[in-house]
Amino acid sequence: MIEILSDSDRFTFSETLFMNRMGIGAKAYRASIKLLVECGYIRKSKIGNSNKNFYTISEYGNLNKKEIITNEAQSGEPTSQQKAETVDIPSTPKLSREELLMKLAKFIMPLQDFFTPDIAETYTELIKGDFDVYDVKSELVKMIDKEKKSFLKKVVTEIENCSSNRDTKVEAIKLVKSEVFDNNKMLDCERARKRANENINRRKPLDPESLAADRADGI
Repeated sequence: MIEILSDSDRFTFSETLFMNRMGIGAKAYRASIKLLVECGYIRKSKIGNSNKNFYTISEYGNLNKKEIITNEAQSGEPTSQQKAETVDIPSTPKLSREELLMKLAKFIMPLQDFFTPDIAETYTELIKGDFDVYDVKSELVKMIDKEKKSFLKKVVTEIENCSSNRDTKVEAIKLVKSEVFDNNKMLDCERARKRANENINRRKPLDPESLAADRADGI
């Protein structure tokens, strides 16, 4: 909910974008949205006959509240009638520049491996004067994603050209992809090959002689 509220009022809600940003799958995402709807933080309305929805968002959880019925007898009016009480909800306070920069800093922290000097320079320009957090995040995501793909391509080329066997290469490339896109971390060719061999060896059933040798080595 905090992640959604940090975006601007003109933000176009995207399920795929939020799943990527929060690092969750479709099942977890739908369960979270269902809970927010049930608790009154989000209201979904179909847009015409399309498969798109219009989202109304409130940090107060008042979007599915039932009318509060008050007994008019309490105010000295006839008890045979009741009325709905209207609750005034205050507007969402605007975040200060320091608070917005703090949100961006928390967003950038896990992406440090790919936050190159060129990206840092562009970021500095983006936050000059008034800025929109969503616009800055979107621009950073595009630049960092490009940097990740460039890094992956370079390391995959190095792995493909190394002397390792095919199984090791396949495992190493899989490890690099996972580190880059799932963990936001760099993994160079040499370390990827080493970890690939370790994984492959762990999956191999050891013959009696190898087991005996390992026991002799204290493994």
